[in-house]
Amino acid sequence: MKSAIVSLSGVNLSHSFILREMSIYYPNDDSYRHYFFSRPAALNLTESDKRTDRYTRSVLGGIGINEVIPGSLPYPSHRRLLIDLAASYRILCVGHVAEKFLEKIVPYANILDVQKVSAFKFPKTLPNTACGKVGGHQGRTCSLAKLHYMKWHCELNNLYVDF
Repeated sequence: MKSAIVSLSGVNLSHSFILREMSIYYPNDDSYRHYFFSRPAALNLTESDKRTDRYTRSVLGGIGINEVIPGSLPYPSHRRLLIDLAASYRILCVGHVAEKFLEKIVPYANILDVQKVSAFKFPKTLPNTACGKVGGHQGRTCSLAKLHYMKWHCELNNLYVDF
């Protein structure tokens, strides 16, 4: 089975992870896909969630819950993208939040958290990447910047060998 690397970025609220950005790397043809997603339609934010959202935007430089990004796909479309991906690829991700989010959508998929099989750790800063967000955002919160680092690590450790 072929492998694909998936990088997610969003806001981890008290009740769920809200995906705002997803990047996928396909090693077999050395290609990337990068997506932004709109805010979920029915989302009630607690005061704690609002503080988390403000912190994500102001301190971490991430994409906030209510931030509108031109070209964003409707929120539910991430499900179809991941279902289609899981049908043909082993999914490599980083971290328990990403792994749990993916397992919830595609529970039958072959998902591997790279941190469980290697000494993977994101550096404190990542270079800013031209991901398409107007005004940009910090590399540490950009799924595309994280994906480039993950790709380098997986190549170095031979983690996406077809099997």
